[in-house]
Amino acid sequence: MTNYILKRILALIPIMFIVGLFVFFIIHLIPGNPAAMMLGPEATPEEIDAFSRSMGLDRPIPIQFVEWISNIVKGDFGTSLFFQGQQVTKVVFEHFKVTLTLTVLGVVLAIILGITTGVIAAINHNNILDRIIMIITSAGVSIPNFWLGFGQTSLIARMTRSNMLEVLRSDYVRTAKAKGLSELMVNYKHALKNVLIPVITIIGLSFANLMGGAVVTEQIFNIPGLIPELNIKRC
Repeated sequence: MTNYILKRILALIPIMFIVGLFVFFIIHLIPGNPAAMMLGPEATPEEIDAFSRSMGLDRPIPIQFVEWISNIVKGDFGTSLFFQGQQVTKVVFEHFKVTLTLTVLGVVLAIILGITTGVIAAINHNNILDRIIMIITSAGVSIPNFWLGFGQTSLIARMTRSNMLEVLRSDYVRTAKAKGLSELMVNYKHALKNVLIPVITIIGLSFANLMGGAVVTEQIFNIPGLIPELNIKRC
C-alpha cells in the first residue's frame, strides 16, 4: 500500500509540471501588458516599465517560467498585489482555514447522517421507514448542493444502504444469525465494518465535491473563505 501511494504521488509531479507549463504560457498569450493591467489605466508608461522590471516581466518568457518553477519548488509563491505585499502562502493559508473548516464539518455531518440513515434503511428494507428515507435521499441527490447545504449525505446514505443489503444477504451473515447472535451484533459488528470499505471511497469523493462546492456556498452565504475574500480584495 505504501509503495502504491508513493507511486501515485510521484506520478503527480510530471502532471503538475505539464499543467503549470500550459497555464503559464496560456496566460502569456492573453493580449495586453500584465503590468498595465495590474497598475490600472491611470499608470504612466514610466511606472509600467518600472513595475515590469521589478516583477521580472521584461525578461524572456522561458526565463520567467524557469524562475517561477524554481521559486515554487523552494516554497516561494511571491507577494500578493492585493494584500499589501503580504506573502501569498500566508494569505492563502489564513483564508483556506475557513474553507477547510466548512468542508470538514460538512463531511463529518454527511458521514454521520448518511451512514446512520443508510443502515436504518437497509435493516428496514421495503418497510415504510425505508421508503421514506429513499424518497428523502432521492430528493437530496437531485437538489443542488449550494441550495441544500450537504447533499452528499444522501449519496452516502444510498451507497451505505445498497452495500448493507448486499452484505446482509451474504453467507457469513446468515451463519452468524444461525449461531444465535443478536441482530444488533450481526448488523453493527459483522456487517457494518464490511459495508464501510466501499463507502470510504464515496466519502473521499464527497470531500472533494464539498471542497469545490464550498466556493459557491461561501459566495452565497458571505462566508469569508478563500475565493470570496480574494475577490473582495481585488475589487
